[in-house]
Amino acid sequence: MTSDAGTHAGHLPERAPPASAQRAPATGERRRRRLLRWSALLGLTALGVVVAVAGTFAHGRMAHVDTVPIPYGLVLALLGLAAVLLLAHESARSRLGVVPVATAWLFAVWLLAQERPAGDVVISNGWPGLTYLYAGVVLIGVGIALPQR
Repeated sequence: MTSDAGTHAGHLPERAPPASAQRAPATGERRRRRLLRWSALLGLTALGVVVAVAGTFAHGRMAHVDTVPIPYGLVLALLGLAAVLLLAHESARSRLGVVPVATAWLFAVWLLAQERPAGDVVISNGWPGLTYLYAGVVLIGVGIALPQR
């Protein structure tokens, strides 16, 4: 049996790692990126609570053009939620990144939707309130269904 100069009997010759492995960032760089992504996700989860509170109080704002009500508060509240969900999806680079933000938003809205001891409600049973709740849940579903990167 003859062997090549670089191999020992019974061993396969060593191969160079693939080009994709050569371009991979160092372990410290990967760890730093992962920490940065999770820190951003934590901040976006807190921002989800802020968007929920602001949206809950703003969704009923209307501007009237002649006799037609324009629900600008509802539009702004839903755009804020969509923006935070998209940022969370991009930050985490997966569908699971949306889950903590969505959970924070749902929990804050649920708390604010409860009737207060004095009988006050923040989210009324009218069309702006129901649209805010249902459209928010639909946006969360769309955010979770976005394809992974």
